[in-house]
Amino acid sequence: MNKYHKIPLIAGLLYLLSLIISVTYSWLSGDHLFDLGISFSAYVGLHRWTSVMYFVFVAVITISMTVYISNNKIPFVKKIIDYIIITGIFGTAFFPFNTFSAHPTAITVDIHNYFGIGLMLATTVSFIFSFISSKIRKHKISAMTSFAFASVFSTLYFLGIPMLFRTFFIWENIFIILLFVELYMEQYEKTKEITNDKI
Repeated sequence: MNKYHKIPLIAGLLYLLSLIISVTYSWLSGDHLFDLGISFSAYVGLHRWTSVMYFVFVAVITISMTVYISNNKIPFVKKIIDYIIITGIFGTAFFPFNTFSAHPTAITVDIHNYFGIGLMLATTVSFIFSFISSKIRKHKISAMTSFAFASVFSTLYFLGIPMLFRTFFIWENIFIILLFVELYMEQYEKTKEITNDKI
């Protein structure tokens, strides 16, 4: 393990903290109370201060994860995929999804959606790449599980299946958690290489 190995866990916790703050404030304000049909981004975009808070959190996540990826001994192609993923996360925060706010901006929402779809596809590709290339059994299993979930999620999304959109909040956040798990598991590939070099 290198000195950066806890960064994905910290990044995941920052994401969860921003989720808890945004959703709790919304529900306490009576906005979309217990509504699982809208995304986390929609909750963030309800209020300007939560959008700013989330952007600050994501800026920290982006910088720290860039350091993590840069110092992780993984294939170059995987690094590029990871950088695309981090760019997607940053883009969704920079262009908030404020459809439900008092002053929605259509262009911002559209750009947010483009980044969101790109993030979904890049993450799914990341799961596939890890499953194929991983030399660590537990990483391969986690990647396979994540890819199975991502496949169902993406299929339901692009087909516009109502079941997904009634509980979209749950699906989306499981997907993001699996993403941070995947980024965390990458470091075990480096540990494997170091172990083999010592044999």
